[in-house]
Amino acid sequence: MSHLVPTFLGVANGITKYKTEPDRWRIQVYVGRTPDGRDKRRSRIITAPHTKAGRLVAERARLDFIDELDQHQPGNEHERTVAELLDERIRIDSPSWSLQHRTLVTHWSETKIKPHIGDVRLSDLRPHDIEAMMADLAAGGLSPSSVKRTHSHTRAALNRAVDWGWIATNPAHPR
Repeated sequence: MSHLVPTFLGVANGITKYKTEPDRWRIQVYVGRTPDGRDKRRSRIITAPHTKAGRLVAERARLDFIDELDQHQPGNEHERTVAELLDERIRIDSPSWSLQHRTLVTHWSETKIKPHIGDVRLSDLRPHDIEAMMADLAAGGLSPSSVKRTHSHTRAALNRAVDWGWIATNPAHPR
């Protein structure tokens, strides 16, 4: 909406009242930082009177907008799956790996981990899911050392998810 170049009457809590546009409010929500460190924001224009009641409508719209962004923003860490984590770990970490290690980690991710828990959202992943995957792999004939290696790769990927702030704790850590 580039035609709305307002004279700001006031800014508070991410809501701006347009002085030159009657009954218009601009809602602005902080969504993170750009790679060069600048604040990144999303905004929306709503219509409500320039009154105390209108400000309450704008504040409610701002809270709804935050909820909408939390639920539907692409790449939201709460919606990411284990498969997406594994792919991102390989993309970011593998330049420092040998070709043999990259091949091994990619193979383990694609053939051992993703088929069992790849579709699970990180926010839903529990220690039981990982233990069940290990039990299924062992029951399927995988050697104990290979089961241990699978757990190691899973734990390493989940450590990266913790490092990146995608999850608070690693469900693959042994007690």
